[in-house]
Amino acid sequence: CPRMDDVTISRRDPQPVAVIRGTCAMSDLGQRLGEILPAVHAAILEQGRTPTQPPFLRYFGMDMANGTLDFEAGIAVDAPVADAPPVYASLLPGGEVAALWHVGPYQELGVSHERLDAWIAEQGRQPGDGRWEVYWTDPGEEPDSSKWRTEVLQVLVRQD
Repeated sequence: CPRMDDVTISRRDPQPVAVIRGTCAMSDLGQRLGEILPAVHAAILEQGRTPTQPPFLRYFGMDMANGTLDFEAGIAVDAPVADAPPVYASLLPGGEVAALWHVGPYQELGVSHERLDAWIAEQGRQPGDGRWEVYWTDPGEEPDSSKWRTEVLQVLVRQD
């Protein structure tokens, strides 16, 4: 698991992405991503766009009482895509972004999210609008989940 000093801050430009937005039970997320990501990838290729990063999941809200998640999942692209429902053009936010690496199974990502939250609070910073994960390891190519690398990112509120 990452240590607190593993957090980096960088300035990023908004990134065009192709996404499908949805809600589902947290327990169904893996299955939903298995449906969504191939559909997004096909739409990207159909439009002649090139992926610029591995797939991601952006969080919009979690209803802990009901165990549901509001999200968009997709792939960053070299140029905006045309909307082709259910796939839509979107942007990952730009600005100052705090990031850390999670190495291990997806079921343990909550620990890395908590560490990122703690680091942001420790720095006296505020999380902005935007938290997402980039899945740098393809489970189809690396079956050992202890080796999976996921980047957890959070936009920070500007400090003036």
